Amino acid sequence: MNHEMDTYISLLQMFNEPLIKGIDFYEQFRNFWKPILRNNARNPMYHITQSNTPDIDQCFPYTITGNIPITFHFDINHIKRAFDELHGGVLYGQFFQNSIVNYNIDTKALLNGKQKIKFNYYSVESRQKDYDDFETIFIMAMPSYPVEFVVVDGNHRISALIDEGENTISTVMVFPHTALRCFTSSFDTVAYAFLTDCELIMQNVGTASEQAIKNKMFSFGMLRYFEQLKKDELIK
Repeated sequence: MNHEMDTYISLLQMFNEPLIKGIDFYEQFRNFWKPILRNNARNPMYHITQSNTPDIDQCFPYTITGNIPITFHFDINHIKRAFDELHGGVLYGQFFQNSIVNYNIDTKALLNGKQKIKFNYYSVESRQKDYDDFETIFIMAMPSYPVEFVVVDGNHRISALIDEGENTISTVMVFPHTALRCFTSSFDTVAYAFLTDCELIMQNVGTASEQAIKNKMFSFGMLRYFEQLKKDELIK
C-alpha cells in the first residue's frame, strides 16, 4: 500500500465529524468526494517540477482535524510563474491578494489579523549558507479547523526582515483555487480541495445557510475550478 492510500484511509475519518455528518447534503458531499479521493490515492499522478531538487520549503507535514497527519508537496516554481504572469493584470485579484501581516516581537508570532501564520526562521548563518533571494513572500490558508496559514515560500525573506526589526511585512495570499494547481501530485490536489470543503462546513455550519456554504465549496459552487483540473489532466 502506498502512502497516499494510507492518507486516504485516514481522511475517511472526516466523514464522521459531527458537524459534517449533520449537514443536509451529507450524502451528496460524501458521494462526490469518496471516489475522487480513492482514485487519486490508488494511482496518483505526479507532476514534474522545474527544479527536481528537494526543498524543505516545498514540503509541509501537517496535522488536521482529528489528528490526521498529511504532507503537502508544493511546486513553488509554478506559484512564482503564475504570479509573474498575472501580476499587474486585470485577473490578478481572482488568484492572489496582496496582504500585510504583522510580526509580534514579544510572542515571536507572525499574524494575519488574529490568526497565526506558520513559518520557519532561518539564522543569518543559515541564510548565507543556503540562499536568500529576497523575492515575494507567499502565504496560503491550510485546510484545518480552525483555519491556519503557512508561509509557502519566503521564509528566508521573512527571517531577514525580522532581523532588521520589521514588524509589518508585505506578503501575497495564494487563494485556495489557485493552490490547486501548485501541488506536485494529483492526490495532494484533491486532498487539499476536500479538506478545504470540510473546513468550510465546520467553520460556517450554524452561522450561514447551507446554500451559502455550498456556494463556496469546490464540490458545489466552485466546481468549475475542479472540473478544469480534470480537463487539464492534473487529477483523475
